[in-house]
Amino acid sequence: PVGYTRSLYVKYALKFLTDPALKGKHFNLLFSPEFLRESKALYDNLYPSRIIVGFPNETEEQFEDTLSLYEHCQYDLAYTFVYSPRAGTPAAAMEDNIPLEEKQQRLYRLNEVVNKYANQANAKYLGHIATVLVDGPSKRNPDILSGYTEHNKLINFKGNKEDIGKMVKVKITNTKTWTLEGEQIA
Repeated sequence: PVGYTRSLYVKYALKFLTDPALKGKHFNLLFSPEFLRESKALYDNLYPSRIIVGFPNETEEQFEDTLSLYEHCQYDLAYTFVYSPRAGTPAAAMEDNIPLEEKQQRLYRLNEVVNKYANQANAKYLGHIATVLVDGPSKRNPDILSGYTEHNKLINFKGNKEDIGKMVKVKITNTKTWTLEGEQIA
C-alpha cells in the first residue's frame, strides 16, 4: 500500500564466515563481528538468512565460533538447519563425516541461543503501538487476524476482518519467541 514501508533488514549467509577457504580474504574483513554489530545498529533487523550446523569437516571450534558470533551480534532471528547433502552442490561430493547425533546436538545448542535473542528482541515491543499491514486470518485461528509490523515482525491480533489488505494500528499485548500478539485500536 502507498505510504507503507517496512523497516530495512539485511540477510546474509553466516556459514561462510567460518569457512577456512575464506580466511584472509576481504569477505571475512567485511563481515567481521564488529562490522555486523555496527550494521545491526543501522537496520531494524539484521539476521543471517540461515545457519547450517554439521557441515562436512566442521570442527567443534568452528561451531563455537558460530555460537560466539551469534552471541556477539544478538540477532533477532535465524533459520537454522542440520546439514544434509544436496545433489548438484560441491558439498554433495564431500564425505558427510559429522554423526547425525552430533549435528542434532549442535542444532539444539544453537537454537537455545537463537530463541533467547528472538525472545529478547520481541519483548521490547510489549505495550507499543505498531503499524500493521493486515494479511488475513491467522493460520491457526480464523477469528484472529495476522500481519506484519513495520519492523517485519509477525503479529496475530484481534481486529476487524474488513481491514484485510489495509494498514491498522495494533497495541502489542503479548510477545512470544517468534510472534507478537495484540489488539487493533481505533
